[in-house]
Amino acid sequence: METVASWQKRRQFELTQEDIIDGLLCPGAGYVVVAGRTGIGKSVFTMQLAFSLATGTDFLGMIIKRKVNVGMFLFEGSSDKVDDRFTKMSKSFSSDARQNIRFELRKPPFHINKNFSNIIKQVEGCEVVIFDPGKYMVFGDYISVRDANKFAEILLDLAEIGNFIPIICWQIRKPNNNSLIYPGDISEIKGAADYVESSATTFLLEKARRGHRSGGPGSGTEGRGFAPTDPDKVTLYLCKARDSERENWSLELQLNREKLLFEPLNP
Repeated sequence: METVASWQKRRQFELTQEDIIDGLLCPGAGYVVVAGRTGIGKSVFTMQLAFSLATGTDFLGMIIKRKVNVGMFLFEGSSDKVDDRFTKMSKSFSSDARQNIRFELRKPPFHINKNFSNIIKQVEGCEVVIFDPGKYMVFGDYISVRDANKFAEILLDLAEIGNFIPIICWQIRKPNNNSLIYPGDISEIKGAADYVESSATTFLLEKARRGHRSGGPGSGTEGRGFAPTDPDKVTLYLCKARDSERENWSLELQLNREKLLFEPLNP
């Protein structure tokens, strides 16, 4: 236990820290979840966010209020693949981007427990730390309610002691792969619900809605059935935020594979 005087002093320090993104990336508020099915683009999304934070560049229309150092723990992907991602993405940002991003590519698992002094030492000086994907950090079954709640408790302690904002990528297990996930579903789906409950902010990446088929006059295909899904088009949903006015916000995105960046379709 700590004294009231110590707690109030620490609390006052937290209150004076400016949000990095208003109401979404907030020091002292807890952790952030980026949820989505496998292969939807969570890794690209969080890496793009890291570059934006490291350079103070606006992120998909969200204003980055100050440049910060970012740490990244990556648990999937080969060295060649990660190097290719960093190389492609860095071309769209200023030269100091890679100097302000620290990362470690390591084999899973990366279980965290109450003894996380090594993690704090590794990310010293970083205001934001990204863990991708988070399932490798959980002792036991990451979709177990008990194991998820225990992990969330430890993660909140880690964020407070380390004085950084964790961003966790969570894979969602969707029973029917053809059906779409909407913000209201996030609290009921295994592999996400129990982490979202304790989070400060939650983003959801999902496949874009399919439009109706269209054809030329007389083609006989106008409006019949649905058009094929474009794997490079996704919808970004804001499912949860400290600033409640921003909840239920969404943005249609297109993946630019040449730059390896998500770009708003209707900025």
